Formats: sequence, structure tokens, C-alpha cells
Amino acid sequence: MRFSALVSALTLVATASAETHSWQGPTLGNWSEAGNWSTGQIPNAADDIAVIANTDAPGTDIQIAFSAATPVTIGRINVSSTAPANSVVLGATATATDFLTLATTSGQPQFDVASGTLRIDAPLLGTQGFLKTGAGTLSFRENPHAQTFTGPIGLGGGTLVIGADHDLGVAANDLLVGSTTTLLADPTPAATPLVLGPGRAIDTSSATPTLTLGNASDAGTLEIAGPLTGLGPLRFNGVGTLILSGANTRSGRLTYQLRPATPLTSVTRTSELRLVGADAVPAAGHALAFDLGSSTAQDTAIHARVDLGGHSRSLRLSTLGRSNIHASSSVLEITNGEVVSDADSLSLNAGGANSTVELRLPASTKLTRHRLTIGSAAPSQANATNSARVRIGTNAQFNLYSLTVGEAASSGRLDALTPGSTLRLRDGNGTTAMSSLTIGNFSLSPVARVDAVVDLSDVTLDAQISEITIGNGAPPHPATARLRFGAGTLQAGNITLGGAYSEAPLNIDYQIEQTGGEASVSGALIFRDGNATGTVSSRYILRDGTLALNGLQAIGNFTGTLRPRLEWSGGTLRNYPQLNANFSGPANPTTPFEIVLGGTSPKSLLVDGNHTMVLPSSVRLINTAPDVVLAKTGSGTLQLGAQTEGFNGTLQLAAGRLSLSSASATATLHAGSFVWDAGTLGFTLNPAPTPSNRLQLTGALTKTAAPSSTRVLVLSGSTASATHTLATYASTDLTLDDFTVVGVPANTAAEFVVGPSALTVTLHLPAGFTKWRGIYFTSASNLGPAHDLADPDADGLPNLLEYALGSEPLAATSAAPVVIAKDTVADRLTLTFPRIADPALTYTVRAANDPSGPWSGEGSETIFTSTGPDNTVGPVTATDTAALSAHPRRFLRLTVSR
Repeated sequence: MRFSALVSALTLVATASAETHSWQGPTLGNWSEAGNWSTGQIPNAADDIAVIANTDAPGTDIQIAFSAATPVTIGRINVSSTAPANSVVLGATATATDFLTLATTSGQPQFDVASGTLRIDAPLLGTQGFLKTGAGTLSFRENPHAQTFTGPIGLGGGTLVIGADHDLGVAANDLLVGSTTTLLADPTPAATPLVLGPGRAIDTSSATPTLTLGNASDAGTLEIAGPLTGLGPLRFNGVGTLILSGANTRSGRLTYQLRPATPLTSVTRTSELRLVGADAVPAAGHALAFDLGSSTAQDTAIHARVDLGGHSRSLRLSTLGRSNIHASSSVLEITNGEVVSDADSLSLNAGGANSTVELRLPASTKLTRHRLTIGSAAPSQANATNSARVRIGTNAQFNLYSLTVGEAASSGRLDALTPGSTLRLRDGNGTTAMSSLTIGNFSLSPVARVDAVVDLSDVTLDAQISEITIGNGAPPHPATARLRFGAGTLQAGNITLGGAYSEAPLNIDYQIEQTGGEASVSGALIFRDGNATGTVSSRYILRDGTLALNGLQAIGNFTGTLRPRLEWSGGTLRNYPQLNANFSGPANPTTPFEIVLGGTSPKSLLVDGNHTMVLPSSVRLINTAPDVVLAKTGSGTLQLGAQTEGFNGTLQLAAGRLSLSSASATATLHAGSFVWDAGTLGFTLNPAPTPSNRLQLTGALTKTAAPSSTRVLVLSGSTASATHTLATYASTDLTLDDFTVVGVPANTAAEFVVGPSALTVTLHLPAGFTKWRGIYFTSASNLGPAHDLADPDADGLPNLLEYALGSEPLAATSAAPVVIAKDTVADRLTLTFPRIADPALTYTVRAANDPSGPWSGEGSETIFTSTGPDNTVGPVTATDTAALSAHPRRFLRLTVSR
């Protein structure tokens, strides 16, 4: 095998008939003068040992010249210096014929540099190569001669400095790492690339020692064009440029050292690692690692680049950050390839105070992690800041369980390197939704400022995320948490703005800004205060695109002021599939939810299918610019009870239904101008003058300049739901110009329908459940303790079941009997319950073999149902369809819907 000779070179040391000669000459002396040596003889034989100790003051070198008249042969040279910076220089003025021949009768010639530097300026001869040992430095950087010695070079510790490839002898001389050693390129001029040729192999045969490769100067370039073999790890010292272009069969890790080797002050450093060959690093996981370390420094700027050579590389990333680094920045930029990361957590932190750390990822990056945290270390000094940032290229994919941007008291940011980037967010398997995205997971700390920002406004997004939280924990002051996105799709379960549980009187700003694309929230868009005495201004800003919501919630937890707002300057708000608003909080009321319409571009309310978009009185509809157009489209129903005293724009009815409801004598809709696609319908809806239980609707309906007529519809005294035609129209004219509607009783919904040939209004008189609510609660609306699913008497029966079973919602002892029994004759379970005569209810009894169901969908067993005219007053018994003998575990369940 090629490296068998190298192994023996490290294990066998010259011992045959060696004579030791110690230098006792001046600092400027000649090797060939016998009086300069302790033995009175010149060291000039194979196996001879020359010992040179520099004990002079710092800054003093020993320079020893060679003479062509006396060729020198040596087996070993031992050097030490009391002052670490001092050197011993051999052959400073040597000519091409002033040779130093390396030879031993057994083993390998050796340079042992215990401390300081041994500089070889003379030409070397020999056929056995040499072994470098000791913690000091062996340097050839100023040697002007092309070395012609042959044989392997053993690296047994310390540092070897070369100025050219030929400093290592002929091109076939290989390097064997037997102990941790540094190989530095230090050519003259410093910017001259130094290439170790393709015929020179580097072998790290053992898994323990580390070979560090790099440059002495930031301007330097070291290229390893030969093969890399063995088990041991490699390290790039992070100075200048290191190029790995040769074949690689190594299995050890390659570490990129991004930290200064010693504490530095006011240093700017840019370095690069180029992985040219497809096998420049091992294919196994964790092949390339990064070390920012923990060293004390300040005012340092470290910018490191990794060129992946157009290949897919496995990178080991666990913590990118440094401690005790003040007023400093660290940038790691990865380009020209695909990053395939492992499943560990990655945390970026700046450390110290007033410092930054940044990770730049290339096109087609795949980052597979359990967790990614951008910004995790609080500043080490009060009233300081730290920040971490990740920037992505095109076609990026993050497969994460969770992503946190801005942790503790550290700022964090995720954004794009260039416009037009793409980002796909999924769970670790790459197919299901990512569990959570948290922007601003704060902890209270005396820092100057914390900002958590995910800015994907220039990115095409393809994201599936179960929970998105904007602002959480106890934020420092001031603090912001923001999400911006544009093109693409964002699918979320719930989006929560606010959730900070701090007792301090803080004013914090949480917001989402959508400039395009489609966002769909299958759960709810939730606004929380979570703040004792401060003000939480939470905003969802819809500038363009589509926002599809299933629910709106505002939750006030403490006594602070919650100001939830949907700022809507463009785009479409639609149901997904049913949009309802829900508000809860303490006795101290929160500010009403505000839908603020800005700008002059039309806004579209899309309600599709048989669904309803409900904007109750707890929503305040306002606009910041005059003549705002709000276009309601789709075949669904818009149920509008929103406060609109601040809205003076126009609502377009393109299709479907507009439902206006009054829960009391005073209308919840106070003013508005409405437009439908066949013409213009303007009206105001105000509290009726007398009697107090009326609503009054007045307005003008125009399409052409044809003569108009006036009609007044008096609807008071209605005893059942009724539909009235307000206007009929053809394609060219209308029959109605002005109209007035009076006499709508309280708790009655007025539904306006734009049909193909007529505009109608349908009055829906109070249903039985609405009347029942009015008896037991102060409000007949589906809110608070009167909600369908509320259980104010805590007896386990929500209001809808209390009503359907004929029991009282405010007396726990009045629970109606629902009895499950066994029919011994039929060998079946039965369920008996009282039923009321409300055709709007649907009673369903289902059976299952397990308490967990299934109770709905595929596999569920319905054994009884009744609705409409089948709902008559009296007890009902539902009998199971399965025998107990065949199903010893059997469960029955009653549900009521309306």
C-alpha cells in the first residue's frame, strides 16, 4: 500500500550510532566551524543529531550558514526557543549547491521544533523525506530553492509553513498526518495561489488527529488538488481561500473555523471554502461543519463563504454564534449547490452585545431540522441589542417541526437574498404541515430593542403551518413582531397575533402584512392582549391577494387595551368555509374589532356556496378614504350587523344575499351606501322613530333616467316570515326609484336578495330558540353566556341541548333525564330523551363500539334521526341496531344541531 512507508516513518525514530551536537556558537555563525558545537566536531553524518536552543531575548534569531565546500548530512535537528517568536534560520544565504542532506540508517530524518520557529532556507537532499514533530513551527516560506528530496513527509505536530508546492520536495511526496498539525500556505506575494499538485496525497490514517489547512494571509489561496484519504478530520483555519479540487475518500469531518484563532480587536476578515470535486467532502451526514467558537473579541467582522461546487452537500449546523463578541458581525454565505442538512436543531445567536450573525443560503437549499431558531442569545450587556438573520435563495425548502424567529431577548430575521426567491415550508418529513411558526418568542430583558421579522414579500411562498404566533412571551421594550408575505400560498390552522403575558405597561406592535397570494386559515385569526396595563396594537394588513378565514377572535385576558385591526386596502376577504366573529374577555371591554378600509381600490367580500359570512356588532367597519367600494361576490350570504358609523363608502351586491339583523330595538347597522351590479341602491338604516321596535330603511335605486315612482312598504304586524318585492327590473329600466321599509320587529332579520329580475326583502321572525334565549338571557344573540355551546349552569349540557331537551339553562338541578338502558328481550341498548316540537332542530343518535367513536363521517352508525315535522313533543326512545351479545362494549350518543 502506498502509505505503509509513511506509517513506519512516524513510528520509527533514528537511533543507530547517533551523536548529539549542541550549538554553542554566536547568533550569526557557520555550521561547518567545529568550535560552534559542544562536541568540537561538525554534525555531518547520517543519524547525527543537532540541538539548537535559542535562549536569547525576544526578537533575536540564530542564523547558521552552510558552506559549499563542506556538504552537510544530518539525521535529526532539535530546535527550541525561549521566546516563542524567535527563530533559528538554517542556510539564510545558501546557494543552490549548499545542500543539507537528510539521512538516517533506520526510521526517518526528523525536524523536532519544541517551540519557536525553525526556518530552512537551504536546498534539501535525501530519499527518506522527513518527519515534523514538536509544537513549534517549521517554515520553508523564504526558501528560494526548488526542493528535490524524495520520500514521504510525516506531520507529527505543530505547524508546517510553505511558500510553494516544491517546498515539499518532488510532486510525488505524500503527507501523512500522525498528530494534530497545521499546514499553512504563506507565499510571496501573499495573493499568489499555492496549489498542492494532483500527485501529492494527504492521508489522515487515524481518526484522532486533526490536520488544519489554510493560509497565513487573508489574501492567500491554498488549493489541494491531490487525493484526500484516511479517517481523520480536517479543519480550514478560515483565513483566505481553501480549494478542495482533488479526489476524496476520507470519512472524517471537514470543519470550517469561522472564529479568530486568538482574541482579536478591530479585524475585518473574509474567507472562502471551495468544494470543487463531487467528492470533496464525504457523502455521509455531517460532512461539513462550522465552528464560530467562543472567543473574546470586539469590532470584528467575519464573512465566510462556502462554494458547494454545484453539488449537494451534507452540512452539520447546530449552533451558529459566538459568545463574548461585542460590536461584531459574522456572516456565513453558502453558494452554488444544494444544502442537505441533518435532523438536529439549529440555533443562530450573536452572543456578546451589539453583535449580529447571518446565514445566507443558496438556491435549491433543503434544510431538514427538528427546530430552527433564528436569534436565541440575549445581549450580555444591558440596553444593548443582538440579532440573527437567515437569508434564502431561489427554490428553498425548509422541512422543520418548528421555526422560531426572535427568541428570548434577541432580534431575528428571515428574508430573501434576491427578489423572486421561493420558499417551501413543511414538517420534517417534507409532506405534512409544519407544527409551528413563532415570530417573537420574547422574554423580559433590559435590552435596547428587539425586532422579530419574517419578510417574504419578495418570495413565492408555499407554506403549510399548523400554528402561527406573532408575538409571544414577555417582550422587552420596545418590541415588534412582523410577518410579511406576497405571492404564493399560506395555509394555516390558526394565526394568533399577541400572546405576551407581561405585567409591565408596555406598548408593543404585532402585525401581518399580506401583499398578494392566497392565505387560508382553517381555524381562526386570533387577536390577544395578554398584557396587564399596556396597549397591544395587533394588525392584519391586507393590501392585495386573498385572505380566507373560518373565524375571527379577539381575546382580552387582562385589563390592558386590545386594539385588533384588519387593515384592508385591497384584495379579497372570503369565507373558509364559514367566517364568524367571536369575541371574549374580562369584564373590562376590549376595543371593538376594526375592519379599516383604506385606499380607493375596490375590496371584494367573497362568500361562496351555501355559506355565511357573519360580521356582528362587535366588528367596527370604518374607512380612511372617501368613496371606498366594498364588493360582495359569491352566492353565499353576508350577515352584517357591524357598526358602520365610520363607513361612508359603497357596498356592491353582485350576487347572493345581504342579511341585516337587529338584536334589539336599535339597529346595529347605522349608516351605509350599497350598490348592486344592475344599478345603484343607496340607503341609510337608522333606529326607527316610533314605535321603538321598528327599523326604517330609506334609499334610492337608479339605473336609467326613466321616470321613477315611489313605494312605501309597511311591514309591521307581520306574524310570520314574509318576502316583499322592493323593485323589479328588466335589462333596460326599473319600476322603482325610492322606497321606505318600516315596522320590522325587534330580533328580526331582514334579508335582501338580488335576484335575476327583482330586489326582494325577506323578514325572518324570531325562531323558537331565539325567543328562548330572550327569556333566559339579556341578549338573544349567539354570544357570551347565550352562545349555543355555552354552559352557564355548568351541568354538562350546553344551551342548545338545554333548549332541545326542555330543561333550564341557569339551573343545574333541572337537567332533563337522558336514560340509557338495556332491552333484555331484544338484547339491545336504548336511549330515551325528551323532545320538543321545533322543526329547525335535528336530533341524531349514533352508536359505536368505543367511546372514541367514530361518531361522524365514514364508519359512524346512525340509529335514529328526526327533524322538521317529525319533531313532536314527548319522550323518544332510540333502540340500537346491534345485539349486545355480539358487541359486549357498546356506546350511544345523542347530538342536536340546528
